[in-house]
Amino acid sequence: MFAFVLFAVFGSVTAFPPRPCCLSRQYEVIIQTVGGTANSTNASAVNVIEGSSRLVYDGISNRTAIYGSFRDPNGLFHPTKTINFYQQRVSYMINMTSGVCKKSMMPEHEVMHSPCIPDDARLLASTHVGDQHKIATNTWAWEAYNATIHSINTVDGCAPVMNGYYGTGAMAFVYMNLFTNYKAGIADMGVFSLAGHACPI
Repeated sequence: MFAFVLFAVFGSVTAFPPRPCCLSRQYEVIIQTVGGTANSTNASAVNVIEGSSRLVYDGISNRTAIYGSFRDPNGLFHPTKTINFYQQRVSYMINMTSGVCKKSMMPEHEVMHSPCIPDDARLLASTHVGDQHKIATNTWAWEAYNATIHSINTVDGCAPVMNGYYGTGAMAFVYMNLFTNYKAGIADMGVFSLAGHACPI
Protein backbone atom coordinates (compact mmCIF):
# COMPACT_ATOMS: atom_id res chain seq x y z
CA MET A 1 0.00 0.00 0.00
CA PHE A 2 2.81 2.41 0.92
CA ALA A 3 4.60 1.67 -2.35
CA PHE A 4 1.39 2.23 -4.31
CA VAL A 5 0.82 5.64 -2.69
CA LEU A 6 4.33 6.83 -3.51
CA PHE A 7 4.02 5.50 -7.07
CA ALA A 8 0.64 7.15 -7.58
CA VAL A 9 1.80 10.51 -6.24
CA PHE A 10 5.18 10.73 -7.88
CA GLY A 11 4.55 9.49 -11.40
CA SER A 12 5.44 6.61 -13.69
CA VAL A 13 8.69 4.82 -14.44
CA THR A 14 10.73 6.16 -17.35
CA ALA A 15 11.55 4.04 -20.42
CA PHE A 16 15.30 4.21 -19.70
CA PRO A 17 15.79 4.03 -15.92
CA PRO A 18 18.67 6.09 -14.49
CA ARG A 19 21.33 4.58 -12.28
CA PRO A 20 21.23 4.91 -8.46
CA CYS A 21 23.12 7.93 -7.19
CA CYS A 22 25.15 9.07 -4.16
CA LEU A 23 24.92 12.07 -1.89
CA SER A 24 28.13 13.89 -1.08
CA ARG A 25 30.47 12.02 1.29
CA GLN A 26 30.20 15.07 3.55
CA TYR A 27 26.98 17.02 3.89
CA GLU A 28 24.53 18.85 6.16
CA VAL A 29 20.74 18.62 6.06
CA ILE A 30 17.64 19.50 8.12
CA ILE A 31 15.23 16.61 8.74
CA GLN A 32 11.59 16.69 9.86
CA THR A 33 10.55 13.27 11.19
CA VAL A 34 7.21 11.68 12.03
CA GLY A 35 6.40 8.02 12.61
CA GLY A 36 6.21 5.39 15.28
CA THR A 37 6.14 1.77 16.33
CA ALA A 38 3.31 -0.57 17.33
CA ASN A 39 3.30 -3.98 19.03
CA SER A 40 1.18 -6.44 17.06
CA THR A 41 0.16 -8.27 20.26
CA ASN A 42 -0.56 -5.17 22.35
CA ALA A 43 -2.63 -2.45 20.70
CA SER A 44 -1.84 0.01 23.51
CA ALA A 45 1.93 -0.34 23.05
CA VAL A 46 2.28 2.46 20.51
CA ASN A 47 5.25 4.81 20.42
CA VAL A 48 4.93 7.99 18.34
CA ILE A 49 8.03 9.76 17.03
CA GLU A 50 7.86 13.45 16.10
CA GLY A 51 10.63 15.98 15.86
CA SER A 52 13.29 17.71 13.83
CA SER A 53 17.05 17.43 13.57
CA ARG A 54 20.10 18.83 11.84
CA LEU A 55 22.37 16.07 10.55
CA VAL A 56 26.04 16.67 9.82
CA TYR A 57 27.37 13.63 7.94
CA ASP A 58 31.10 12.98 7.55
CA GLY A 59 31.58 9.82 5.50
CA ILE A 60 35.33 10.45 5.17
CA SER A 61 36.02 10.22 8.92
CA ASN A 62 33.03 7.94 9.63
CA ARG A 63 31.19 10.18 12.09
CA THR A 64 27.93 12.08 12.41
CA ALA A 65 26.68 14.93 14.58
CA ILE A 66 22.95 15.29 15.14
CA TYR A 67 21.23 18.26 16.76
CA GLY A 68 17.74 17.02 17.52
CA SER A 69 14.54 17.92 19.31
CA PHE A 70 11.93 15.18 19.67
CA ARG A 71 8.67 15.02 21.57
CA ASP A 72 8.41 12.76 24.62
CA PRO A 73 5.20 10.94 25.73
CA ASN A 74 4.18 14.04 27.72
CA GLY A 75 4.32 16.27 24.65
CA LEU A 76 7.54 18.04 25.65
CA PHE A 77 10.46 18.54 23.29
CA HIS A 78 14.02 17.93 24.47
CA PRO A 79 16.98 19.39 22.55
CA THR A 80 19.99 17.07 22.32
CA LYS A 81 23.27 16.82 20.49
CA THR A 82 24.52 13.33 19.56
CA ILE A 83 27.98 12.68 18.18
CA ASN A 84 28.63 9.21 16.73
CA PHE A 85 32.18 7.99 16.10
CA TYR A 86 31.77 4.81 14.06
CA GLN A 87 35.44 3.85 13.91
CA GLN A 88 35.67 3.93 17.71
CA ARG A 89 32.14 2.46 18.05
CA VAL A 90 31.14 5.10 20.60
CA SER A 91 28.36 7.71 20.89
CA TYR A 92 27.97 10.78 23.07
CA MET A 93 24.53 12.25 23.77
CA ILE A 94 24.43 15.72 25.30
CA ASN A 95 21.26 17.11 26.86
CA MET A 96 21.38 20.71 25.66
CA THR A 97 19.14 21.86 28.54
CA SER A 98 20.91 20.26 31.49
CA GLY A 99 24.34 19.89 29.92
CA VAL A 100 24.55 16.25 30.99
CA CYS A 101 26.62 14.12 28.60
CA LYS A 102 26.24 10.35 28.37
CA LYS A 103 28.63 7.97 26.65
CA SER A 104 27.53 4.65 25.18
CA MET A 105 29.12 1.93 23.08
CA MET A 106 27.40 1.15 19.78
CA PRO A 107 25.72 -2.23 19.42
CA GLU A 108 27.33 -4.57 16.91
CA HIS A 109 24.50 -4.22 14.40
CA GLU A 110 24.68 -0.42 14.25
CA VAL A 111 26.40 0.84 11.11
CA MET A 112 26.90 4.21 9.47
CA HIS A 113 24.40 4.55 6.65
CA SER A 114 25.90 4.78 3.19
CA PRO A 115 25.41 8.06 1.29
CA CYS A 116 24.54 6.02 -1.80
CA ILE A 117 21.33 4.53 -3.12
CA PRO A 118 22.18 0.77 -3.39
CA ASP A 119 23.00 -0.59 -6.83
CA ASP A 120 20.12 -3.07 -6.56
CA ALA A 121 17.53 -0.41 -5.65
CA ARG A 122 14.36 -0.42 -7.75
CA LEU A 123 13.31 2.72 -9.59
CA LEU A 124 9.65 3.37 -8.81
CA ALA A 125 9.14 6.71 -10.51
CA SER A 126 10.75 9.69 -12.24
CA THR A 127 8.94 13.00 -12.01
CA HIS A 128 9.43 16.49 -10.54
CA VAL A 129 8.54 18.70 -7.61
CA GLY A 130 7.47 22.31 -7.94
CA ASP A 131 5.46 24.13 -10.57
CA GLN A 132 7.19 27.05 -12.27
CA HIS A 133 10.62 25.99 -11.03
CA LYS A 134 10.51 22.25 -11.51
CA ILE A 135 13.10 19.97 -9.90
CA ALA A 136 13.48 16.53 -11.47
CA THR A 137 13.40 13.63 -8.98
CA ASN A 138 13.66 9.85 -8.86
CA THR A 139 11.93 7.57 -6.36
CA TRP A 140 13.88 4.48 -5.28
CA ALA A 141 13.00 1.43 -3.16
CA TRP A 142 15.13 -1.25 -1.51
CA GLU A 143 15.34 -3.45 1.59
CA ALA A 144 17.84 -2.92 4.42
CA TYR A 145 17.98 -2.92 8.23
CA ASN A 146 14.93 -5.24 8.35
CA ALA A 147 12.90 -2.55 6.62
CA THR A 148 11.61 -1.50 3.22
CA ILE A 149 12.99 1.92 2.32
CA HIS A 150 11.64 4.41 -0.21
CA SER A 151 13.70 7.47 -1.06
CA ILE A 152 12.99 10.46 -3.29
CA ASN A 153 16.15 12.21 -4.53
CA THR A 154 16.84 14.94 -7.03
CA VAL A 155 18.25 13.91 -10.40
CA ASP A 156 20.83 16.70 -10.18
CA GLY A 157 23.10 16.02 -7.21
CA CYS A 158 21.05 13.22 -5.59
CA ALA A 159 19.85 15.65 -2.89
CA PRO A 160 17.35 13.95 -0.54
CA VAL A 161 13.77 15.21 -0.71
CA MET A 162 11.86 12.62 1.34
CA ASN A 163 12.25 9.05 2.51
CA GLY A 164 10.27 6.46 4.43
CA TYR A 165 11.08 3.28 6.35
CA TYR A 166 8.48 0.68 7.19
CA GLY A 167 8.40 -2.87 8.45
CA THR A 168 6.00 -5.44 9.87
CA GLY A 169 6.26 -8.19 12.40
CA ALA A 170 6.07 -8.35 16.19
CA MET A 171 7.03 -4.66 16.26
CA ALA A 172 5.69 -2.82 13.21
CA PHE A 173 7.12 0.60 12.40
CA VAL A 174 6.92 3.43 9.92
CA TYR A 175 9.01 6.61 9.71
CA MET A 176 8.76 9.49 7.27
CA ASN A 177 11.54 12.06 6.85
CA LEU A 178 11.29 15.35 4.96
CA PHE A 179 14.64 16.93 4.03
CA THR A 180 15.44 20.62 3.55
CA ASN A 181 18.57 22.79 3.32
CA TYR A 182 20.76 20.00 1.96
CA LYS A 183 24.32 21.26 1.41
CA ALA A 184 27.32 19.31 0.20
CA GLY A 185 30.33 19.78 2.48
CA ILE A 186 30.59 20.68 6.17
CA ALA A 187 30.77 24.34 7.14
CA ASP A 188 32.23 23.81 10.64
CA MET A 189 34.11 20.67 11.69
CA GLY A 190 33.82 21.92 15.28
CA VAL A 191 30.42 20.21 15.50
CA PHE A 192 32.31 16.97 16.20
CA SER A 193 34.20 18.40 19.16
CA LEU A 194 33.36 17.42 22.75
CA ALA A 195 35.10 20.55 24.09
CA GLY A 196 32.88 22.47 26.47
CA HIS A 197 30.88 19.42 27.42
CA ALA A 198 31.56 17.35 30.53
CA CYS A 199 31.62 14.06 28.66
CA PRO A 200 33.16 10.87 30.12
CA ILE A 201 36.21 9.66 28.22
